[in-house]
Amino acid sequence: MKTIVYRYTFNMSLERKSSSNKNLLQKKYQDTNAIARFANQEFLKTALKLTQNLDFLDILDVGCGEGIPLSILMKQNSTGQVAGVDLDPNRVRIARQKIPAADFLISNAQSLPFGNQSFDLLVSL
Repeated sequence: MKTIVYRYTFNMSLERKSSSNKNLLQKKYQDTNAIARFANQEFLKTALKLTQNLDFLDILDVGCGEGIPLSILMKQNSTGQVAGVDLDPNRVRIARQKIPAADFLISNAQSLPFGNQSFDLLVSL
């Protein structure tokens, strides 16, 4: 099995309950601008290419938003536990409606409610 490790550095307060730009992010995959739609589609295609040769069952999406990338990864290769976490309760509600088969939680990325090695693939798209 290949292991790919990406390092992402961020600065987020533990007390923060929601994204400051939540309205913008909630609409990014429904954007009517052709350039924005193309960029989002290419981004998702790239994410799929990065994971297509990986052997994984359990997926965790940190900062899952409405669950769009997670739903695409689920179609590609997942028969195990699928979960997403996000700070924004509205995004989590939407994700739960769109993907009832996954577990979505309101949580901070710095204090995830899962044990070590609970997932084969962790994404933060």
